Amino acid sequence: MLGSTNAMLCRNTNRGMQVLQPRAREILTSLGTIVLICMIFGVIAGIAIGLMAGYPPGAGALRGLVTGLFAGTAIGGLETLFDRGSLMWRVRRVPLPLVILIRLAVYTTSLGLAIFLGRQCTYLAFQMSGNVYALDTDFAGYFLLTMSLGTLLLVAYKATPLIGKGILWRLFVGVYMKPQKEERTIVFMDLIGSTRLTEEIGDAGFMRFLNDAIFQLTQPIIQYGGEIYRYVGDEIIITWPAKNATKAVQCVFSMMEALREQRPYFEQRYGDTPRFRYGMHVGQVMVGELGDLRVEIAMLGDAINTTKRIEDACRQFDFNVMASSRLVRLAEMPESIHAVPVEEIAVRGKADKLRLCGLVHATHRLVSNPRIMLSDYAPFGEKDTISTDLG
Repeated sequence: MLGSTNAMLCRNTNRGMQVLQPRAREILTSLGTIVLICMIFGVIAGIAIGLMAGYPPGAGALRGLVTGLFAGTAIGGLETLFDRGSLMWRVRRVPLPLVILIRLAVYTTSLGLAIFLGRQCTYLAFQMSGNVYALDTDFAGYFLLTMSLGTLLLVAYKATPLIGKGILWRLFVGVYMKPQKEERTIVFMDLIGSTRLTEEIGDAGFMRFLNDAIFQLTQPIIQYGGEIYRYVGDEIIITWPAKNATKAVQCVFSMMEALREQRPYFEQRYGDTPRFRYGMHVGQVMVGELGDLRVEIAMLGDAINTTKRIEDACRQFDFNVMASSRLVRLAEMPESIHAVPVEEIAVRGKADKLRLCGLVHATHRLVSNPRIMLSDYAPFGEKDTISTDLG
């Protein structure tokens, strides 16, 4: 399913190609990281095993390097294809026992070939004699070691998307063991019409629909450096450092455009197109490790609740995108983005009312209220006009 989508995206405009590039780079970086780790551990293990077997350190290092390179490329490539590449959606339709058997077969074959190849290169380079294809104790030791390393890497590879690459590193080094205050740009996204759509296509169909939509949104999120903090039902929470408020706005409109470009695909597949409401805010949050049996990096604070309230206000004012006045003042945007001031809203637990703007793309009319005339409002980039309107 997504294979045809990728092909369709590749045939789109140059801009479509640019949207694809960040995800492609991210996938290749992940694959390269796996291969590099395998090579490093391979060299270390090769030297250790070689010394125990009486080999020169250089021979052990070369053997481990070649073994790690081949095994990492084969296994990392398979996992990339299965989990994130063109085979992802096809694999998800295959019975789980069959997928497990395929993985085991590929892992076993790849590791065996990697060991044989490592032997061959070492014997040739150091003019050593021996049976390259012997299934001896040397082979068994290398196989068990590489299988153990492969298992650890697979666990890390699977855990990384669940936690997030940046979050996993911070969790590993203990950055948030002590809660910290941070200024963050926050985006709340809520799927429009989810209840109706679930009734029409069923729970399983809706899950595929939402996953398909998120797959398309991944491109601009990577491109503009956002971090997906959490999925809450059909809502998505994305964050940036506060200084990247402009990137957050660019990301939102890029996501909307990405979904617009895929409208024919979604209409044909599901009979509807994903549309989201977006609430945007900049504020202070407390970030730290939360939990015991299951630990996560949690963001707590008034800014989270305020952003959700801004997203809810999209219904009240008939906008697809709404932002707080603070975010509007921080961001720098092209003139094609307009900020439309609206009346203040009350926020539960706060004495002061919240000043908001609806954000509108002048070219594509990415706003749900047909009564809004963009010519009546200043472009987003004219800070003095907007600051005056917002007080």
